[in-house]
Amino acid sequence: MSEKPADARRRRDELASDLRNLAEEIRPLTDSVDSLYLLLQHIWQNREELVDLLNGFSEHGIGREVLPPETLFCTCCDAFTTSLAGALRAGWQCIIDDEGNERGNYAGMCPACIDEEEHVGDPVRELIAEQGSTMEKPAGQKRLF
Repeated sequence: MSEKPADARRRRDELASDLRNLAEEIRPLTDSVDSLYLLLQHIWQNREELVDLLNGFSEHGIGREVLPPETLFCTCCDAFTTSLAGALRAGWQCIIDDEGNERGNYAGMCPACIDEEEHVGDPVRELIAEQGSTMEKPAGQKRLF
């Protein structure tokens, strides 16, 4: 028995929808892989300097805690952090090398700005944000948003 054109079209649409959903789920993973790649590339490019720096500190009895921190700043707000590894664990994305910038050595997008960007145009979130500052909270009740 041959498949009807309407059934074939419905299956094709369902498959396309499933593929779009899968692509949306994979996007954060690819962003994380890109961030890790940038970090590894930076480490590899500076490996000789890092080894020399670590050797110099160990020869003089200076501990690793005095190594200069890497400063990562958010391109959308005033947030910053002094640890690339910590930034990656916290969910920073789109991290790029921005050496020489007065705000820091790396630029990226902080988790708060990422969340805000994802919910721009979301009428429910905008209403909650708008009313959140004017709504009074009943005694003993915790605000969820």
